[in-house]
Amino acid sequence: MIDVEKLLDGAVDLHVHPYPSPFPRRMDASEAAQRAADAGMRAIVVKSHHHDTAMDVAALREHGIDRSGIQVFGGIALNTQVGGFNPHAVNLCLAMGGRVVWMPTIASPAHIAHHADPNLRFPALAVPLIPEQPLDVWANGEPGELRREVHEILKMIAEADAVLASGHLPPASIIAVFEAARDAGVRRMIVNHPNFVIEASKDEVRTMVELGAVIEHSLCMYDEESSFCNWRISSMRTGSLALINSCCSFCIPSPPATPRSLSLALESKNDVLSFLFTASRNTLRVRCALSARMTV
Repeated sequence: MIDVEKLLDGAVDLHVHPYPSPFPRRMDASEAAQRAADAGMRAIVVKSHHHDTAMDVAALREHGIDRSGIQVFGGIALNTQVGGFNPHAVNLCLAMGGRVVWMPTIASPAHIAHHADPNLRFPALAVPLIPEQPLDVWANGEPGELRREVHEILKMIAEADAVLASGHLPPASIIAVFEAARDAGVRRMIVNHPNFVIEASKDEVRTMVELGAVIEHSLCMYDEESSFCNWRISSMRTGSLALINSCCSFCIPSPPATPRSLSLALESKNDVLSFLFTASRNTLRVRCALSARMTV
């Protein structure tokens, strides 16, 4: 049996959803960081579907988040609330220390279409908001040329040596963005749970990996105790694979539960901070970024 506690030593969670958020969350970034530190982890990346979390992290540095003893990073998801494909918002986020830029998530056409399904396992808003308008990457509304702003944003990500994440875009859009990102010099790309909302085929995922992307799977989606559970653990394959637990949501089991129940799937661990801060072929090919315990 794999020792889960040791597996989490030095791990980095790239996908933590804390409070504040219009979605219900169990904890803020400070508590999430402390739980991660208690589990022996090295760093977390906090994410919001609605706002720039680099500003949250910067504010909390004056209120004890650094006392957790681990590194905490923010980023920005390019949804309606930040102006969509807004180079000014991305510039601010990266200038304030943000390390990840997510393409549209809840504003993606794929997410909006998926959310229309009453059986979709996704958190419900805790506060009323204006419905999202679909945001895709195409300049003329049809597959072909990318928006000018997308190219601007990719250049910023490359210059900051930050991470580009797929968000919940449709597979064809992800592939087009990753091709442009590679050409722009972006060296870190990650696909967020390709078999949830995105619904990418195996061939499409293979193409994303060939472009240099790491494939992210959310552990909570393989845990029968989670309301997100959608697939059998045997459906995951290692390779260019990162495992995260994804949420501080109320629908996810308590911190030790998911990694213990899935421990046999966690084969190895690499320094994900190198994925955030250094560029080499060896570190980009993360085999298994173990990161489950502190997210709830």
